[in-house]
Amino acid sequence: MKMTYKVFAWLTSAKDKIEDATFTQYDGMESAGWIRIGSGMAEIDVVDGFNPIPIQVEMLKKDLDKMADVYHAKKQEIEQQIQSLLCIENNIKEENHVN
Repeated sequence: MKMTYKVFAWLTSAKDKIEDATFTQYDGMESAGWIRIGSGMAEIDVVDGFNPIPIQVEMLKKDLDKMADVYHAKKQEIEQQIQSLLCIENNIKEENHVN
């Protein structure tokens, strides 16, 4: 299956070479600091029967794994803060009993 799109060519900085251009379907990226160097039509051949679902599912699973890692790290940080506060509270109670 052939797909045709209008694309825009961009450089991400003044140091980039024309050969390093990035192509997108999006126009108006100058506000993000990109340099537009041209536009044109691109024709893409998509393999007949291509099914993106397994790839999409794998990407989502990776996102879930990343989220779980962030969750567990934050949970551990909060648990350590709680333990620290409980130690402070216990020290204050012990000091009050001694005096």
